[in-house]
Amino acid sequence: MRKKNPSKLELMATRKEGHAEAEERKKNRGRNTYKHTNVIKKNRAKMNEKVWKIGTWNIRSLTGKEHELVDEMEKVNMDVVGITETKKKGQGEINLKGGHRLIYSGVNHESRAREGVGCYIKKENTKYIRNWFAISDIHN
Repeated sequence: MRKKNPSKLELMATRKEGHAEAEERKKNRGRNTYKHTNVIKKNRAKMNEKVWKIGTWNIRSLTGKEHELVDEMEKVNMDVVGITETKKKGQGEINLKGGHRLIYSGVNHESRAREGVGCYIKKENTKYIRNWFAISDIHN
């Protein structure tokens, strides 16, 4: 069936309905309806969301290369990175340049440097670290 072209009368009626809707919107401008408020709250929540970039890196010895770690992490804008094979001795944390933090756990100071893990934490996220403790490998 072929669609008829709308008559002038139908077009005018459509325009009037559109005009009436616009007038209703103008009248309600500034009033918060429930639906409108919900949408605003959801949009604000989305704006406040932060997506964290989390990764891992088998670094194969970190000793003396902490500045390189910071440079690489800033380049890729990572928030938290788990690091393996740090080959650092003992346990501790290092405040890195730019306010970033590295927490690590390695072998005893008497042992040859091998193994070890660490965690790089971006400056903005260090405020979320209250406390941490290391769990050593059984044969250390």
